[in-house]
Amino acid sequence: MPTVIFVDVLLVINFMVNFILLRITALFLRRQPVFWRLCLAAMLGAFGALIIFAPVYNRAVLLFYKLLLTTVMSVAAFGCKSAGRVIFSVFCLFTVSLLTSGLLL
Repeated sequence: MPTVIFVDVLLVINFMVNFILLRITALFLRRQPVFWRLCLAAMLGAFGALIIFAPVYNRAVLLFYKLLLTTVMSVAAFGCKSAGRVIFSVFCLFTVSLLTSGLLL
């Protein structure tokens, strides 16, 4: 029996998880992002999860895609005041994501 993935459920769950991760990242960064910016970044991350339907098997391409998506999400949520702040917010978002996934595992 083939695996069935409902796209609407995938998008909603990814939106909620991304929103929570961005909110936790904002707490670590001690920033108060605007609600609509967090929603926009979470929506970008949710639509970014649709990569699972693409036949990409190269791990380097997937890593670059995730890094690019995380950068776009960070800029959308926290702004782009300087390159250092963007790099730090991307690093913090990656760290929060890894810590929460390890905690849930």
